[in-house]
Amino acid sequence: MAAENNREEGVDLWHKVEGEGKRNFVLIHNAGGDHNFLNEQFKFLCRLGTVLTLDLRGHGQSSKPKEGYSFQNLAKDIESLCKANNLEKVTVVGLNIGANIGLELALCSNIVASLVFIEPPILMNRATSSLVKKELKELKKSSAD
Repeated sequence: MAAENNREEGVDLWHKVEGEGKRNFVLIHNAGGDHNFLNEQFKFLCRLGTVLTLDLRGHGQSSKPKEGYSFQNLAKDIESLCKANNLEKVTVVGLNIGANIGLELALCSNIVASLVFIEPPILMNRATSSLVKKELKELKKSSAD
């Protein structure tokens, strides 16, 4: 599929979906970056399944509104793109602040099957940190079963 823009709440979101297969992936870049920061991961994962890569609002080829940059809004943007492209049970790969956005997406929707964090921010608030620890315990428990 060619790259395209999708309009979410007045924001044009540049994104590209490629690959085929049973697995679905979403790549979320770092703050100040764009989809190019995860190009190598995109190329590799396209061999394993369907991959959505995007430029977050305010980044790259997406619109740059004056406001609306909360993790919740960014996660909702991604959820809308996933739904528009019929992507469910996605593995979210988040680079740096993209990890926090991926975690928010997992909390606010039911489309996330797993999370992969690349260089997540070291400083997280206590609520986020305890949530990550809880989820890791649950993953260990379910993999042991």
